[in-house]
Amino acid sequence: MSSLKWIVLTAFVILVALPAGQMLAKTSIDGSGTAVVSDDQALSDAITYSLTGVTQPSSGRVYVGWLVSDDGTGKLSTGPIAVGSDGAISHVFNSGSSRYSGDNLIAKYGKVMITDEAAGSDPDQPAGQIVFSHQINAAANKQIRQLLSDDGSGAGSLTQLKAQLTVASGHSSLADNQSNSIAQIKTHLESVVNAIEGPSGSNYGDLDGNGTIASAGDGVGALVHAANSSSSGSLAASGAVDESITNHSALVGTNIDNSISFAKLAVSESLVAASQTDVNTARIYAARANGLVQDAL
Repeated sequence: MSSLKWIVLTAFVILVALPAGQMLAKTSIDGSGTAVVSDDQALSDAITYSLTGVTQPSSGRVYVGWLVSDDGTGKLSTGPIAVGSDGAISHVFNSGSSRYSGDNLIAKYGKVMITDEAAGSDPDQPAGQIVFSHQINAAANKQIRQLLSDDGSGAGSLTQLKAQLTVASGHSSLADNQSNSIAQIKTHLESVVNAIEGPSGSNYGDLDGNGTIASAGDGVGALVHAANSSSSGSLAASGAVDESITNHSALVGTNIDNSISFAKLAVSESLVAASQTDVNTARIYAARANGLVQDAL
């Protein structure tokens, strides 16, 4: 029995891997492997097929990869797939591919498959036999999409978390490396604290005392997005029907917890730095805050 797993990766989390179980095809084709979605020019816009032990297509035939929408009506060809002489497949669909559009593949599709088509063809719709396929569990995929593609705001909660930590990182780096006065350090660290905590945070506000609040980021805060991401990760596991989703969802939660811990420590160091009167001492604490923000990110 051949098998194919459908995996989700992001560029900003160590591993948000949500592979599915055994493939659904019932053919005489051998082989197994994965289809891994990752970031290229946009979020979740590329996919890499990696299989081994694959039976060569018959004379006059070629394998073609596809992504399929949840209701089965939408299909995207990811192109003809070559099988090496050793039975290995390594096929990439990304910004260099003819049908690339920059779409978030996780948002639009929940199933991957490979079909057997006429050689020399590059069809817009599958016509041949399905030789490999798998579909992510629908209940789990709903939560996966909240993490990676749309949490109601047009972006996933993990995407939002990364974005807010990136804002904090930019300001913490400036406070550490390019600030020559207490005032400059405080101004940048105010943005660090506010991007991490958001308006609901107890330390959100006018840290540099200039009468205005630097509402850095999206006005929600990294910690809020982290909490939403942790919830979605748990729900993805609760809706799962395979062990991989359950296990990797737990790892998502672990990574988020670590990120939260580092971010909170960065806030603490930022507040200490802002309380200093000596610029050199302030820069020492600002450097610590910067390191912790990088760890969180």
